[in-house]
Amino acid sequence: MTNQPPTPSPVRAVVCLLSDQPMPNLLPIHHFRPAQVVMVETDAMKTKKTADNFLEALRLGGLNYASPDKHRIYPLGNQASFLDCADSFRRIVQELEVKGKDVIVNLTGGTKVMSIAAYEVFRIWDARFVYIDANTPDQLQEFPQGPQTTLEHKPTCAEFLSAYGFTNHIDEEMDNWPATLDDVARAFVAQAVEGNSPVVVLPGKNDDQRKQLWANLRDGKADLKPGDLKVLPDLVTPLRAFLCDRPLSQVSVDNDGYMTGQPDGFLGDFLTGGWLEVFVAGLLRKHAKALGLWDVHRGVDINPISQTAAGDSGNELDVVFVHNHSLHVIECKSGLAHDPQFETPYKLDSVVNRVRALRTKILFATTDLSVYCQSKNARPQPLDLNSPEPDLAKKVRGRQKSLHCVLLTPYLLGQLARADGDDQQELNLLREVIK
Repeated sequence: MTNQPPTPSPVRAVVCLLSDQPMPNLLPIHHFRPAQVVMVETDAMKTKKTADNFLEALRLGGLNYASPDKHRIYPLGNQASFLDCADSFRRIVQELEVKGKDVIVNLTGGTKVMSIAAYEVFRIWDARFVYIDANTPDQLQEFPQGPQTTLEHKPTCAEFLSAYGFTNHIDEEMDNWPATLDDVARAFVAQAVEGNSPVVVLPGKNDDQRKQLWANLRDGKADLKPGDLKVLPDLVTPLRAFLCDRPLSQVSVDNDGYMTGQPDGFLGDFLTGGWLEVFVAGLLRKHAKALGLWDVHRGVDINPISQTAAGDSGNELDVVFVHNHSLHVIECKSGLAHDPQFETPYKLDSVVNRVRALRTKILFATTDLSVYCQSKNARPQPLDLNSPEPDLAKKVRGRQKSLHCVLLTPYLLGQLARADGDDQQELNLLREVIK
């Protein structure tokens, strides 16, 4: 998005009470586009660099308030003291020369004491007050009474994460795949939910050799020889169509599905499970408008800004998007062989909760039929998509309930794969999990 100074506005300043939840402060800035942003910062918010994160999120959204004449930061000592809060707000009144409705005070952030003190001080000078309810984040309410306004700005995932103190990096190639890959991903999912592994490492290799081949594929370092790897025969035609879109690809697939050549990292990632991410993200992009969601990305690497500066590695989120002003994260696992106890949702919850956002949601997508097994030693059975979905295993149900995690089951994914060409059926199925 083009980074530009805010356009002239009849609003001289918007006063924000900074807190751990920046989005209710960020959205009104985009709505009013004031000449100045005034941030009231407690010691705790200063330590967390909340003001810096807030300004960066505004910049990513196309508004540049970084220059000293576009923003002010006022420290607030004892946030639990009404008198201290009132003294800080009186200073703001004096320096801004508040004398009317061209100064707006957003009462949403901060503590209750801060909000009460702000109201009591600024109302004497006829300032204007607004408030956002956490349950309706796109509705701006005039306070204490007045009209309710719908906020039009739709924050991107980058804005959302930056506001909470995270950097993010998106691999452009991974995030912008050719349309022909959607058909390949759909075919892979259709096979997986029937209990078939779309990609097979051929016999003759021990466990270490198989693991190394898989790792080389993911890293774009594999040199496939005859007898190393094959895809199911039903996948040959769509996979060849995709390879035709990649003229520099050094991979060939024969009629029986045997692959030879040197797949790059993009294709290697796809073959080793990225096909499920492509399938899920592709469907969400296709139906984004109808579902009321936006900014769908695949393979987003996030890291706290403090750790990024220290050179620490981040965490990769498979699929992210924003819906109803909430950050949604989908973890995609084509197989659960390395996670028999279904611990991944707990790990994902730990990563997402580091964002500290009230409005985040975790979803988990898998084509592994073992989620339906009631015991560790039970053998997964192929799904019958014409019959009702089997009961889920107890441990899976427990994870969903305790983490408020939404599961995109193999049954649902299979129904979506089979709905090829039926946009309304796809949309109806997606609405079961995107609410």
